[in-house]
Amino acid sequence: MFCSNCGKEISDKAYICPNCGVKTNASVDAENDQLRSMSIAAIVLTFFVPIVGFILGIVVLAKMKQNGTIGVPSDVRDMSISAVVIVGIGILLTIILMLALFC
Repeated sequence: MFCSNCGKEISDKAYICPNCGVKTNASVDAENDQLRSMSIAAIVLTFFVPIVGFILGIVVLAKMKQNGTIGVPSDVRDMSISAVVIVGIGILLTIILMLALFC
């Protein structure tokens, strides 16, 4: 494979170009796979342990912001936002129910 920045030939397994230090496609793909797994876990945990799913969703969104969203598939972003919104709605409904019961 060739580096997209400097054009020199590098190993197919390289995560960073040894010549210029730029991330390769392999490293971007690995990061996206990790973020996708974390997003799926956030969605699943939202239904069983909501606060953990909420926190994991926020962590994924923060990592995306830190790394930049270029190259990140939209499904990863959407799943993370969904986890945060689902828990937010659940908290809001719980507050409304508590107010209705005790007021």
